[in-house]
Amino acid sequence: MRLFPESVFEGSEKIFKRIKNCVLRSALALPLFAIALSSCDFHPLYGSSGADDPKVQLKLKQVFVANIPTRFGQEMRLALQEQLSGASNEDPQGYVVRATGGLEYSYIGIHADNTAGRIQVLGYASWHLYKVGPDPKILASGSARALDGYDPTINEAFAETMNNQSVEGRVAKNLADQMAQGIAVFFKSGVQSVGHAKPRMGKYIDPDAQNGSGVASQESVSPDGFPMGVMGYSDNSVSTTAAGSDGLDE
Repeated sequence: MRLFPESVFEGSEKIFKRIKNCVLRSALALPLFAIALSSCDFHPLYGSSGADDPKVQLKLKQVFVANIPTRFGQEMRLALQEQLSGASNEDPQGYVVRATGGLEYSYIGIHADNTAGRIQVLGYASWHLYKVGPDPKILASGSARALDGYDPTINEAFAETMNNQSVEGRVAKNLADQMAQGIAVFFKSGVQSVGHAKPRMGKYIDPDAQNGSGVASQESVSPDGFPMGVMGYSDNSVSTTAAGSDGLDE
């Protein structure tokens, strides 16, 4: 004795076959989609063909980081040179990057006795990439920012000095990582200098930038078509005046 007619079982088998076919088609479509993206020359920056691309690595190794004054500047320079695996100090063969930067200290969490519960450190840097030659010109430029901090110690001068030097080292490393990434993006994409290229006459609608008005605003694009805020793009107003620590680590 059957509880359900045969038509019910036949319908269930058809539904199962349809689901199975859909799953198989989806599984086959994913590799094809990846192949299609590769054929369009789409590769992630840090994928197998991104910053690990032998061509990009070769160019990064040809970059020499020029001297940056002050203790903080030297920390930033050494970290950046390590990231780039740069050329000889005496004779850079390909490119030179000139960077400047500095630190700003602020005190937050003020107690009743005017002591700070937290010291906040803002690091900033700008960089310009030059081609080595008799008439070097800027190929690309950018900027970087990093935020860090530490809890101050009371009546512990040595610990305070160590905390300060540690946070400066972390900020220098963070800024160097961002600058190295910006240089790698330039070598990978071939985008010319943002600060010295002819600006595009174009804008885009940013639905997130409403400024409380409820109306999306228009934002400018950089010469390569990306938003001006991408990767710390900068313009001709970027300063090349050396700056560094405010002296708290001296």
